[in-house]
Amino acid sequence: MSFLFCLPAIRHVDEGEQIILSGCGPKRVIQGPKTFCVGCCISKQHQQGITLSETEYVKTVDSLTGAIQVVRGPRLYFLDTKERMVDHGKKNAIQLGPTAYLIVSHEKTGQVRQIIGPTLFVPGPYDRVEETLEAIPLKHFEYIRIMNKQTGKVRVEKGQNLIYLDPMEKILDAGSNQGVKSAINIDEHTAVLVRNTHTGQLRLETTQQLYIPAAHEEVEEVRKKILLEDHETIIIKDKDGCFHFKHGGKPMPQKQPRKKVSPQTAKSQKEKLIQFQEFQDSDELTHQMLEDEYERAFFLPPYCELVKLQWSSTSGGITKSRKNQVWKIDRRPRYLNYQFMCRTCDNVELILELTFFWQVTDVKTMIEFTQDPKGDICQHARSIVIERVSRVTLEKFMQEFNQLIKQYVLETDDSFYRDRGCIVHSVEVLSYHCKDQETERTLQAIIKETTDRLNRLQQVQSENEVKLYTMKGDIEQEKLHGELLKIRHSHHVAEATMEGEAEADQIKNYLDGLEGIDMETKLQMWNTLRKLDSLSTLSKGNSNMYFTPSDVNLSIETFGNPRKNEASNDTVRSRHAPSHGTSGSTTAFEGRKDK
Repeated sequence: MSFLFCLPAIRHVDEGEQIILSGCGPKRVIQGPKTFCVGCCISKQHQQGITLSETEYVKTVDSLTGAIQVVRGPRLYFLDTKERMVDHGKKNAIQLGPTAYLIVSHEKTGQVRQIIGPTLFVPGPYDRVEETLEAIPLKHFEYIRIMNKQTGKVRVEKGQNLIYLDPMEKILDAGSNQGVKSAINIDEHTAVLVRNTHTGQLRLETTQQLYIPAAHEEVEEVRKKILLEDHETIIIKDKDGCFHFKHGGKPMPQKQPRKKVSPQTAKSQKEKLIQFQEFQDSDELTHQMLEDEYERAFFLPPYCELVKLQWSSTSGGITKSRKNQVWKIDRRPRYLNYQFMCRTCDNVELILELTFFWQVTDVKTMIEFTQDPKGDICQHARSIVIERVSRVTLEKFMQEFNQLIKQYVLETDDSFYRDRGCIVHSVEVLSYHCKDQETERTLQAIIKETTDRLNRLQQVQSENEVKLYTMKGDIEQEKLHGELLKIRHSHHVAEATMEGEAEADQIKNYLDGLEGIDMETKLQMWNTLRKLDSLSTLSKGNSNMYFTPSDVNLSIETFGNPRKNEASNDTVRSRHAPSHGTSGSTTAFEGRKDK
């Protein structure tokens, strides 16, 4: 008989480790550091401890009871024999910044709560993180509309603030900017059309402010003030479908001062006004705005709309099917080009381009008959011109096309334009050409020949005008030259007269000064002085002058010397400068001796 003995083994467990012993009896856990003996029939399972930092946690479940617990660091955690880890081991805690927050739900109760940062969040055993969100920052001029999903109640959050949504709340009108909207700046030229969601009524908010709608209000439209110039008119249709007209050009009526009321009366009036405030304010405001026909700066009242007319569009003179929307009607005269085809009585197809100078004079009459006065004018004129041009030949049309068109369009007894509140001041033909190419070439040749003839006539006329102006210039020049000669002659005569009068006065004064002498002696003395003056003047020059003895009154006498007497018989010459003549000229005077 033999026996088998099992000796116990000695084992050592390091720090941070544990051994789970299982065999006969319950399981045992031995945590290190430790040395122990293990029987041969005992199974051993080595397991590391779980090291958790401050930001880590682990979720475990009891295998017998199913209870879940969360173990949070910092620590070294060893699982019990009945525990096991769930959710794939240890996890990091959720770190939330200053604007972050979590939506967490409880798996047992179903309750949902917020976890707002900044914090380090470790979920509980039955917590489930639904989503991580960022708070919505609002500036001082921004707002957001939030609705509770359970009650349907709407609230408005205004800036400056950080908005954290509750789990049962959602943002209304969420768009690219997370539903954040800017407040509306209401000023002199901006108003807001607001609808009350409780009563469904509209009101126009015109009080100058930074407007943020209340929870029960919705902004339907931001309206700009309509400004009319002197020549503009608009048409407004009210809630009953009636037309109202607003014209520029007249000053706005002055507002009447408000009457002072007692505090008791004001209180009672305020109480009555609160009862039907929204509907009455809107109705009265609409009535006041539409009452003044010549108010040129105003907001469009609630329940009213602008009447937009569809006017025909003309491009290059051709009317197209496309329409232009017109809501400001210009009452000034304007030009309108229109192109169409007609046919003369000699079967020549012409393409006419007309220009109308027309004007809207009565908007009330116009809206009763048409919403397209431009198209009506073009079509009516087209029908008249086609009918009348078909009665004339091409030759007559070419000679009198402007007169014919004016006669057809303007001089007919037709109330068509007056019935539409319009007036056509003038109409002219801008151009016309034949539709057929061959006929058009012939027409262009005729026009070219006529144009060349007119050019030649104009050239001849221009040349004649140049010659005429040249002759007129010569005539004027001769006239001026004759007047110049007359003036010079008169000046010479005046100078000679003055010199003669001065000379006569000098002679008279001299003769009157010689008393006791006869007139003949006075004259001889005067002549002698004049000759001396002449000789004195001539001696100062470079000229040579010859005098005879008679000119100088020279006498030679003989006193008994024959040789001298013979020499005196020679011709006596005297050289002096002449009184007249040019420099260098010589005048000879010869005289005989007196015995």
